[in-house]
Amino acid sequence: MVCKIFFAAVSVGLGVPQSARAQRNPDLRAATRYRDQSSGKRHCSTCVNFLPGGPNPGLGRCKVIERDDEIDPNGVCGLWSDT
Repeated sequence: MVCKIFFAAVSVGLGVPQSARAQRNPDLRAATRYRDQSSGKRHCSTCVNFLPGGPNPGLGRCKVIERDDEIDPNGVCGLWSDT
């Protein structure tokens, strides 16, 4: 019984601070035309708005797409900038 309660709590994220959970912002992703993979030379990892690091290894955050820490370094959006 204790195991079932523990696994239920873990599955809904109880005991994990909100700041440690990965988040996505689908509205801003759509507004900026973000996609996880770029077909060109522009990538999030080379954009000045990309911030590496976050709760998921290999992903980062973006200064433009707020409240989203699942930005793929190989992704791109319509606001990509190198300056």
